[in-house]
Amino acid sequence: MRKHMLLLPLILLIGSSLHAQIATQVFRAGAGPVYFERGGLTGFLFYNEYSRPILPFLRIAPSLSFAYAGRAPYAEDYFEASALSLDLTGYMPFELSRQSEVQIGAGLSRRYISEHYLEKIEYILLPDGEEMRVDHHARRHEWGLGYTVAVNYAARVSDRWMAGAKASFQKYATGDEVWFLGFHGGFRF
Repeated sequence: MRKHMLLLPLILLIGSSLHAQIATQVFRAGAGPVYFERGGLTGFLFYNEYSRPILPFLRIAPSLSFAYAGRAPYAEDYFEASALSLDLTGYMPFELSRQSEVQIGAGLSRRYISEHYLEKIEYILLPDGEEMRVDHHARRHEWGLGYTVAVNYAARVSDRWMAGAKASFQKYATGDEVWFLGFHGGFRF
């Protein structure tokens, strides 16, 4: 009996490996609004994602995204940020029907952020009695490591093409948070 119990994990591993080779891979590209918690910025995010099954109940999906958000350059609260992130997410797919599915996932996120913001405003009195405004700007360029949580919905439009929506949240060790909700198109191969 014990020998059979030792073979069970091996049989399950072989079965899941065969399924992963038969199942399809998906490439998605999408865009949508993004919210940077630091600075309270809203902007736009573009992403692409490659998704591949590794087990019958698990898909692995690396993705690359670029986001930009900013406020008016002459406003008192000027702030702009751009970010490039690489995420590695594991998804659990749940089929809603033969034509659509929902994927819930979590994973690691590595991000480079570049921020430019107005740090302080100073007024200097000139010799002729007029005031001159002096803006002091600050920049932040840094790498951050964090986690991502995502929900992905996809519906088949045809045998190869699909469309859907994605909502995600990223939290980084630097304390930054990013919220995203967007739409995507993709194809299966």
